[in-house]
Amino acid sequence: MGSTIRARFSHGTLKPLEAVELREGDEVTITIVSSRAESGGDWLDRTAGGWAGLVDTEELKREIYDSRLIFLIDTDWVIDHFNGVTQVTRRLKELQPQGLGLSVVSAAELWEGAYFSRDPKRSQETLEGFSRAWTSLVSMRKSANGSDSFVGPCVNADRK
Repeated sequence: MGSTIRARFSHGTLKPLEAVELREGDEVTITIVSSRAESGGDWLDRTAGGWAGLVDTEELKREIYDSRLIFLIDTDWVIDHFNGVTQVTRRLKELQPQGLGLSVVSAAELWEGAYFSRDPKRSQETLEGFSRAWTSLVSMRKSANGSDSFVGPCVNADRK
């Protein structure tokens, strides 16, 4: 049976930061994954060509460009739209036929704003009404190793 724990390396020794179920003298296999971000360009050399022969890159590019959004809306634009700034609403309507997108980061910021607003129920109803017009491009997909992974960077308003 295996488990994953965090540990700290100090004075030449790995010290578990969590409880472990081991008896004195038990041997373990350790895989070290640093939580420090890599610096330098070594990671570029190691990952270059990593998908060669594994991914139909032309098909992937076609899918990306076929579903490409022309305009990615910033959180501030949606907030202004919700606050009745007519110039913003008018511009969004002008751009909608070409494709509008909202990043999942912006969506999260909007939901947080609704949750902490003076009237969360009304704010959430407004956001839900806005959200009904959007089709999520973020989906769960089984990865090659069988685990679930998120696919897609944003949500897309239906084009007219």
